[in-house]
Amino acid sequence: MSSTWFAAALAFVAGLGGAMQIAVQGRLGDRVGTLEAAAIDRYGWFGVERVALTWPRVLGVGLLVVGAALTLRR
Repeated sequence: MSSTWFAAALAFVAGLGGAMQIAVQGRLGDRVGTLEAAAIDRYGWFGVERVALTWPRVLGVGLLVVGAALTLRR
């Protein structure tokens, strides 16, 4: 029975950690901005892993832009 309580407590702590991570990343996104974050990813600044620009990624960004334009269109 004690292992059940331990598992429940561990799941609860993990959930709190996930909620805190979302809050921190949201605030960071507000401060950094989308273009700056893409440049950091693309060129590997600040020690982050470099993300290659491939045609599926370009297609994905294009579809995101089209989707945003259709959503915001009046």
